[in-house]
Amino acid sequence: MSYELLDRGSFLQIRFFGVLESKDFANLFSEFLKYEEESAIVPNRISTLSDMDDFIIQFSKMLPIAEHRKQKRFIPQIKSAIVASRPIEMAIAGMLKCLNMNTSIIIQVFSTFAEAEKWVGEHP
Repeated sequence: MSYELLDRGSFLQIRFFGVLESKDFANLFSEFLKYEEESAIVPNRISTLSDMDDFIIQFSKMLPIAEHRKQKRFIPQIKSAIVASRPIEMAIAGMLKCLNMNTSIIIQVFSTFAEAEKWVGEHP
């Protein structure tokens, strides 16, 4: 597993590290489902990619996860911030934005954690 999921109270932080693989996303989304079922209000999230070395993602394994996720509706919408500054981080952030088919999940990319934290804390 090349991520850790941290409950920061007002948001979830996902810290990716090492080599990120498709199976890591499948595991992570299983953990998200647990939070979503147990929480009256699903928390916003901040994903940090700065500790990643590489990624091996198979689109054919990611698409079914994305298809399943697009069916779920969240009220209020979930803000999902991705902190990315290096080219490898921008590549994975772009892929995640493309795979998000759920209109209830708003994804924005930021270059710093402080910017991301400010955005997820703002109310619509």
